Amino acid sequence: MQNLLRVEPAQRLTVTELLEHLWLNEGAVPDVPLDTPSIIVSDEEAFREAMNAHSAQLTTMRLSDRVVMLKPVSKAKNPILMKRKNMFKLSSFLTRNNPTSAASTDGDRTRNNESIKSLRDVIAFCMLPPPPTNGAAECSSPEEELQRLVCHAVEQNPYSQRLKEALIKQSWDGESFAGSVDSRLLAKDIGDIVKKM
Repeated sequence: MQNLLRVEPAQRLTVTELLEHLWLNEGAVPDVPLDTPSIIVSDEEAFREAMNAHSAQLTTMRLSDRVVMLKPVSKAKNPILMKRKNMFKLSSFLTRNNPTSAASTDGDRTRNNESIKSLRDVIAFCMLPPPPTNGAAECSSPEEELQRLVCHAVEQNPYSQRLKEALIKQSWDGESFAGSVDSRLLAKDIGDIVKKM
């Protein structure tokens, strides 16, 4: 094999030399006994001995398992858990020391939910306006309904400068729209406001 794989062409074995080689001519080279697994398996005692030696070798090579111990949650330094614990301690401290603040906090939360709901109502109306109803005189037009929803949203969010800017883009004069309304752009602008609340 070494002669076949030589890099130099002058030293490499040619095809005729390969065909005349002793290994390819039957009977020219004596048989070399090779130990195969069939010889080991035929002798049961030798087979058991080989298996025991093999398992002993594997046992010595095996790395011992490291024991992993987790800290209890009370001793862990998890920043998320610490933040939650501190927020809970702060809110419970504030409610304990100032009972009126608990009621005002609930009122603020309710007010905030109502303001977000009013903005979402405007977004929903802009994205999916209701279908026109035929012959219903008491129903308001889509423009009037949009004005009503926007007025309600402005009442619920009186300090939102971004809402005022978004409405001014759509020519809002404080009570109604002076021109046509791009409902998709209005919905997108109000959606951005809701995301940042």
